[in-house]
Order: sequence, then structure tokens, then C-alpha cells
Amino acid sequence: MAGVRLPLQSHPLQALVSEPVKPVLDCVVMSNTVHVYVSQSDKGELVMGAGIDAFNSYAQRGSFPIIEAQIAATLELFPIFSRLKMLRSWAGIVDVSPDASPIIGKLPVAGLYLNGGWGTGGFKATPGAAHLFAWTIAHDEPHPINAPFTIERFRDGHLIDRIPSRHDLKSDILRTKIQAVERGLSRLRAKYDEMTRSRVLRHCRCNNPNCPTYFFDPPDAARELERLRRDVLTAFRDAYPAFKPPSW
Repeated sequence: MAGVRLPLQSHPLQALVSEPVKPVLDCVVMSNTVHVYVSQSDKGELVMGAGIDAFNSYAQRGSFPIIEAQIAATLELFPIFSRLKMLRSWAGIVDVSPDASPIIGKLPVAGLYLNGGWGTGGFKATPGAAHLFAWTIAHDEPHPINAPFTIERFRDGHLIDRIPSRHDLKSDILRTKIQAVERGLSRLRAKYDEMTRSRVLRHCRCNNPNCPTYFFDPPDAARELERLRRDVLTAFRDAYPAFKPPSW
């Protein structure tokens, strides 16, 4: 947008409605435990929704696993709804930032401002966001409330700065485990640098600087890098047992 790269990803957010029934709900029921919300429209349809699809897409339709999870969660709250039939489903597109927080502030282009990246919370926050956005435009600087939510936070690493140093940890055992993670990361980085210098790992040469495709030559070299990556994940899970690697 205007030559500015935005750290946003687009995801489908699904909703679905049942066939109309007589009034049974006079409020919105939302459960963070089973992750679903249910309300009833004036026409009698039950309106249900939950979270976003995990994949990036601009298609205004979602995936069947999300629909299945929404219906299962709804039936856990209201088993009697199992008798109803689903009338239709659809999806809208939401833009999500890396830290799941909005971006409200100036952009590097003079006179250009951004209020986006709200994910699923934009409608609920619109009144407050509009006030802050108007202030930002009128004063050409962020309001103190939205100052932490400018786009520069992804460039300057303010979120990373909030992570405490291992030297602040009081537990010697935890400090030792964190040191093991740091050593593993150092070995992984050193191996990556070595492979790129020796051309074992090289870019696909498509002349697109943003292309994420790389090749290993020989292909078996990828196994060594993968082993070091797994060592880092294992060390981190030892320090933080609740951690679930995205790919294992």
C-alpha cells in the first residue's frame, strides 16, 4: 500500500446460521472454554461463530473443520440444538497483525494514516478507535493511548524488549535450561551461515528478494539443519513444558 509493507495477514472468519425456530435466546452467549458464540436473530435463526481459519485467504468461505468445531462447541453448550439444520454459512476477511493487536498511527508516507489489523475485534472497538484515530490525524501524532500501537513497534522490536533477560531469572534450573536454548540457537545460526557461505543452501534465483524458496545441494544437508532446529525446540520445551511446536 503506497509502497509501505504492512505486517498483516488475511484470514477467513466464519459464521453460520440455523433454520429459524421460536425464541429461545434473548442474549448473546459466548464461551471462551469451548470457543463459540451463539445468538438468535429476529427471524429466529441461531447465529454461531468462533475463531479464524488458520490459513491465509481472501476467499469469502471457510473450511469444514472450522464449521464442525463451531457446531460441536455449540452442542456442548446446548445439546438440544442438535435437532436443528444448518441453513447457510459464510466467511468475511479479517486482517491480523503478528501480535494480534491493531495498528493505529502514521505511516512513512506523509499524510497517510492506518487504522487496521484488528482481527476479530474491530467492530467492538470502533467507537474508541475512531476517537484515537481522529486525534492522530488532527495532531499528526499518536494519542498517548494508541502510541504503543504504531507500526514502528514491529521495526524497533519493542515487543521483544519486554521479554525479561535470563539474568533476571531467580531459578538456577530455569536459567540453565534457557542457556541450553541459547546454545542451540547459536549452533543453528552458525550452521545456517556456514551453509549459505558455502552455497550448500542457496536462493532459488528468481530475482524476487521476498521469495522464501531455498535449495539444498546436496539435499541431505537439510537433515542436519532440521536436526539442529529440533534440538532447539526440544530444549525450549524442556524449559517451558506447555510449549507445543508448530511442526514436530
